[in-house]
Amino acid sequence: MAHFRDTGSDAAFEALYLAARQDVAIWIRSLLRQGPAHIDAVEILQDTFVNVYRYPSGFRDEHPASFRVWVRTIAGNLVRRARSRRGRELCVELPVGPHEPADQNPGPDRLADQDEQLGSLRASWMLFLKGYLEAWNTLAPRDRLALELVELERLPYPEAAARLGVRAANMKMIVFRSRKRLFARMRVALARAA
Repeated sequence: MAHFRDTGSDAAFEALYLAARQDVAIWIRSLLRQGPAHIDAVEILQDTFVNVYRYPSGFRDEHPASFRVWVRTIAGNLVRRARSRRGRELCVELPVGPHEPADQNPGPDRLADQDEQLGSLRASWMLFLKGYLEAWNTLAPRDRLALELVELERLPYPEAAARLGVRAANMKMIVFRSRKRLFARMRVALARAA
């Protein structure tokens, strides 16, 4: 194990696996006798050696039995986790056949496309706001005030009418016509920008 830890040699790992797998399998089966039968000893054995392979830096060769103690600790932890799952599977079955699980993370092409779309959206939004401002500035003061009272301050029509100094019956028509003028002038401003 110390040789594998220090060199990362696949041959050293293979030799370690061949030499230790039988003893580790016996240890795992002895642990499983004390618990539920749904836990697969072969899966625990494979997961144990996957952990040995992935995390060799955790091994300390302090005495001759260091590897045996370390690998049994790993196996024991895996058995404990499997028991705590209360019947859930240790691994997820992958679909059989050509259907692979979809990778939900965006790839570089999708990220580049999103960045480009975001840039286009920002540019479009700025054109829209510029067109809105140009159209707004051409409205009569009464039209601007009517829209501010109803759309920004969210006053009810009777209250807005009182502030504007018109009859409540006329307020809806003033707001309607102000909006129509604003949209018509925005159309012109946006057509010029395009």
